[in-house]
Order: sequence, then C-alpha cells, then structure tokens
Amino acid sequence: MEAATKGFTLESKIGSGSFGTVYRGYLPDGREVAIKREESGPRDDLRFALLSLTEWQARTREHQTVAGTVGYMDPEYYSLHHLTVKSDVYNFGVVMLEVLTGKHTISEEFISASPLSVVDYAIPSIV
Repeated sequence: MEAATKGFTLESKIGSGSFGTVYRGYLPDGREVAIKREESGPRDDLRFALLSLTEWQARTREHQTVAGTVGYMDPEYYSLHHLTVKSDVYNFGVVMLEVLTGKHTISEEFISASPLSVVDYAIPSIV
C-alpha cells in the first residue's frame, strides 16, 4: 500500500471523510486503484480498503452526504436524494424570498398557522 501510493503523499490524496483518507495508487501490474486508509482507536490502528478507482468514484457519487438547513433544501431532494442544478435554483429562490418578504424561512409565525414556510407564504402571490 505504501509503495502504491508513494508513501501516502499529499499529491496521492483524492478524498477524505470521517472514516479515513482515500489515496490514488498504482499496483505493480499498472492498475489504478483507490486505497482507503482508516485510523481508528487510541493506538491509531491502521486498516486499508482497496477498490478500483472507477468503483470508488461511483460509490462516492452515490453516497455523498448532503448537509442543509431545513427550509432551504429542495423538496425533491428529500424524496429522490439527488441534487441537481434545480436544487441550487430552489435554494437561491428561498434566500430571495427571505430578502423580499422580510420573513425567515421557517419561523414561529409559520409553526402555529398556515403557511408553514416562506415558500408556502409566497406561492399564492406567484401562481
């Protein structure tokens, strides 16, 4: 693993997460691979996982964790778990509605009555 990644150098690093760092490596037969180096426990025990680079890239696309604030996230994301350019447009639209209406995305005002959010508040004016 050490040789394949040139000693786990920074230039070989292609990703990282809460469970370790992923490095690009080359096996002696020339295959390009992704090597995940996990450090766990108080003794910094090392564990490794080996995937083809293509497989790692596919898994990365499938399992990207999206963090967002309730009220700003595209409602389609909650059902499809897939972000698109439309998601960014929706998020920007919510920010614009906040600016134009002076209301927060989700506020005490919306919790006790209808509408539930600034988007619900604005829809009748848009339609």
